[in-house]
Amino acid sequence: MFFQTPPMLTGLAWVADQMMMFWRYAKENGFMLVSKDSDFYEKSILYGHPPKVIWIKRGNCTNRQIQLLLRNKAKVIIEFYHN
Repeated sequence: MFFQTPPMLTGLAWVADQMMMFWRYAKENGFMLVSKDSDFYEKSILYGHPPKVIWIKRGNCTNRQIQLLLRNKAKVIIEFYHN
């Protein structure tokens, strides 16, 4: 008997694979992950660090607003990276 994976699950599996690719790359290269999505934060709870994750909990905002937020918090982010 042959079972075909529903297209929706295939898409979700692809997204999960992409997330793990980013996770592994960040871990192997000493990067932090910055995301507005909770998925990387949740993964950090399960697997610990590295990589460390910055979860931006903002509603609709522009890339410029996120950039300003990160620049304004640069000192805190650097301390978080090193601790």
